[in-house]
Amino acid sequence: MKVRKLDTRVGEPTAFGITAAFMITDCGTGKGVSGLTTTSFTIEEDGKAVDAIESASVILSRTAEPYLTVVLDNTPTVRQSGATDAIADGAIALVDNLSKAAPNARVAVHWFDIKADVKQDFTNDFAKAKSAIEAYKTASAGTPSTNLYGSIVAAVGLSKQAQQARKDNQKNGVLTYGNIVVFTDGADNAAINTLQDAQEAIADTNDEVQMVGFKHSDELDPETFKKLGNAPAVVVTSIEKLKSAFAAKADQIASLANGTYVLGYCTPKAAGTHTVTIRLPGKGASDPVPFDATPFQTQGGPACGVDKFQKACDGLMCGGLWCGGCFDTCNAQNVCECTGGKGGAKCDICLNSHKEFPSCDKCLPLYTGADCDQCADASKGGDLCDGCANFGFALPGCKACKPEFTGANCDQCSNLNTALPTCTTCQPEFKGAACDECANEHAALPNCKTCQPSFAGDQCTECASPNAVYPNCAQCKPGFTGIACDQCSNPNMALPGCTACKPAFTGPNCSQCVNANAVGPDCQACKPGFTGIKCDECANPNMALPACNSCKPGFAGDKCDQCANANMAYPGCDKCKPEFAGENCDECSNPNTELPDCKACKPAFAGANCDACANPNMALPACSSCKPEFKGAACNECVNNLKIAPKCEKCSPGFSGPDCATCSPAGNAGAKCDLVWLVLDFQGGEGADYKHTWGVVSKLTGKPVASGNGKVGKWSQTVEVSPGDYEVWLKDSATMDPKMSISISTCGDLAATLQKYCGNYSGYCSTLVKVSLCKQPCKTAWDCADGGFCLGKSCGAQCEYYPANDGAACGSGMACLGGVCKAGATCDPTKCNDANACTTDSCDASGKCANKPAADGLACGSGLACKSGTCVSTGGGGGGCTPSSCNDSNPCTTDTCGSSGKCSYANVTDGTNCGNGLACKAGACVSTGGGGSGHFCDTHCGEQGKGCYCDADCKKFSDCCDPTGTKKAGPVCTGSTCAACK
Repeated sequence: MKVRKLDTRVGEPTAFGITAAFMITDCGTGKGVSGLTTTSFTIEEDGKAVDAIESASVILSRTAEPYLTVVLDNTPTVRQSGATDAIADGAIALVDNLSKAAPNARVAVHWFDIKADVKQDFTNDFAKAKSAIEAYKTASAGTPSTNLYGSIVAAVGLSKQAQQARKDNQKNGVLTYGNIVVFTDGADNAAINTLQDAQEAIADTNDEVQMVGFKHSDELDPETFKKLGNAPAVVVTSIEKLKSAFAAKADQIASLANGTYVLGYCTPKAAGTHTVTIRLPGKGASDPVPFDATPFQTQGGPACGVDKFQKACDGLMCGGLWCGGCFDTCNAQNVCECTGGKGGAKCDICLNSHKEFPSCDKCLPLYTGADCDQCADASKGGDLCDGCANFGFALPGCKACKPEFTGANCDQCSNLNTALPTCTTCQPEFKGAACDECANEHAALPNCKTCQPSFAGDQCTECASPNAVYPNCAQCKPGFTGIACDQCSNPNMALPGCTACKPAFTGPNCSQCVNANAVGPDCQACKPGFTGIKCDECANPNMALPACNSCKPGFAGDKCDQCANANMAYPGCDKCKPEFAGENCDECSNPNTELPDCKACKPAFAGANCDACANPNMALPACSSCKPEFKGAACNECVNNLKIAPKCEKCSPGFSGPDCATCSPAGNAGAKCDLVWLVLDFQGGEGADYKHTWGVVSKLTGKPVASGNGKVGKWSQTVEVSPGDYEVWLKDSATMDPKMSISISTCGDLAATLQKYCGNYSGYCSTLVKVSLCKQPCKTAWDCADGGFCLGKSCGAQCEYYPANDGAACGSGMACLGGVCKAGATCDPTKCNDANACTTDSCDASGKCANKPAADGLACGSGLACKSGTCVSTGGGGGGCTPSSCNDSNPCTTDTCGSSGKCSYANVTDGTNCGNGLACKAGACVSTGGGGSGHFCDTHCGEQGKGCYCDADCKKFSDCCDPTGTKKAGPVCTGSTCAACK
């Protein structure tokens, strides 16, 4: 606690030589401490403790009058801070609270800029003081210069004068205490008074000087600020805290009124200068109070000297008073000492006011008890026993409750908002005639302990929203709006301060979108022409950033919906249309079409895709030369003159084979296949030993076709003739009638028999024979004419031909297909095997391998079956092998994939041919010992070292052996391909 000296009076005409007023305050809260008594203190004279009896000292509690000076900074910077209304409202609240707690207080209002200006001198009319503060809200700013130090000096001086005038006018020992509250937002820059001037003025006053600073700029220096005042300075950084500071100050000032005490003290016996110190043991002490006792010595001794003691019965005065009884004395301190229970300055009253004077040992009639502290009528009470013992009962009978009380003992207030003991005053939280209003206008009924929705804080002295303006909190601070002031007035600004733009906004008043491509009240929509989360893409993907109003390179048109290069494909315009090619799409992708649109065929080409020659007899790719089978300027002649124009596909009548080099039927002959063998077979007979001649004459022309001399004995002659009717004659060389016979056949067929006598010794006979084209007769296939590489041959009664060597090369870029040598038909059926048991492998009509799915469900292994061309599990177990995986390439075994999932190999019948001069024996292919090449015809004849043979163009045959098991002719292929053909 702190002991604060208020006033000192020395040598005044009182019962004491010295009186000193002082105040006890709580160092923690700054509030006054009441309820202390003389025994709470220790008095020290000249630094030594003095007994209360020895010093005749007494300490009494007194109520003092507060003198409040409100000093407001009126320089431009305060008004620019926007805090003037809050400052004024806070100061008015300070005055309001003080007027309620201390109605006898007096308030002065000063403004200052370069000079101190008294707007209201000390007054007990609080309305005038508040009016002077209210005017501060709308006043014009003063000069920029801040005479802070001078305003403090002036406030201290004026407060001291006012308090002294109050004491001079009141001779009954009125006590005052001063409080000066100075508000500013900056330092002194007027250079009229100094910091030292202000500090000296503060040191010379008993007033409490407190500085309240509003730091909203760097102008206020906290360190200098703390050097002013004798109470802790308060520096706030927000208007809300400023309000709180004013509210706390009002409460503190009011509390000081009841923390005031007065010391009465007799002067010492010795003259000279002395000091008296008031100490609150363990809490604090006052500054020493100096006084000079010499005047009292020169005026007849100490004010309470021993020479003043006289017996009361002598009628002498004691300290200017008569003691009231014979047993009363005047002590050394010149104070009457009463006896017998008496008291008072003249010992003329009973100390117990309930006893009879002068004996002071009997109770007055109204009272009873050892100390006369009880009413004789037990139902009565009060100091004069004129009330009910229980204050809640009503007179006259003290049996019923007063209207304001209730309960069995009338000890409860009927209005819960009133307070005991009287139930006529409101609880601290309430006010009003019926105590039905909250004392704190910002508190909320029914209990007035919680704040109204707009307010907050322990005393509801703050706005619930930090963005609202106190005291009504219904008005939002500049920049805020909404019922709870929780929105920015400018919706584009961001909470909490509403001074910065939301992330999406920028510019003056946050009226522009940060994203220049965004629009709308929330800047979330894109400007026309833009799209994307950040509006950083063109809505038309073919337009170019940043403006999205021009086409990207490669695009054209008002809407950029065309390619700048008409030959490129939309929408991308980054690749050519299908019909164009080249870096700049200035070429036709189909070289057979021509610009500009690459849709029309070049003159030499035709077809929907220009993939055919306009002249079908010309050869791709250039269509500038004839196909191999054509010749002539217009390619309308057959290179092979045995074929029929214009297609040169079919052989001329009577010809067959790839090159039409074979007569058809094969039994025909001649360069034009228009001849047939006419066989004259002389059988002998009479005259067989004679020479004879023969001849064949065409009945069509009458001309001989052939003739000759016969031979002796049997003979045969073959004549090639065209189909037609012929006369065959035979003549003996002698003129005689020989008995000769001759059989005539064509292609092995007996056409006629000439066997008769040939006239009377004419020696001549003849027969008519009809000759037709026919197949070549044969005994073995080797007798048949070669049909070419793509045809195989066999011999029955006549020569027969069949397609052979499909896929095998039969010329440059050509291969056999269906018995014909075709260009591009390079398919070899043996090479079409894809090792998949679930496909059928063959060459198709185009000369390509075709691997078609086998029938679903076809077994392809143990527990496996074909499905869509794939060998899959049937779900019934098994698995492990497929027919293709069991192929051991041995022609003398039958390979099987069993139900167990394992391969099995069964020997074929011994003697089965397995190659030229080879036969199977016990599952092995061995020599039969009968000659032959011994060539092993296996399934790997294309592999190195397996004896594959090649044709002249180094193309593999489809297998290694001919149908008779004889190795095919041709050089040996030593590699896995024919690349190393030798």
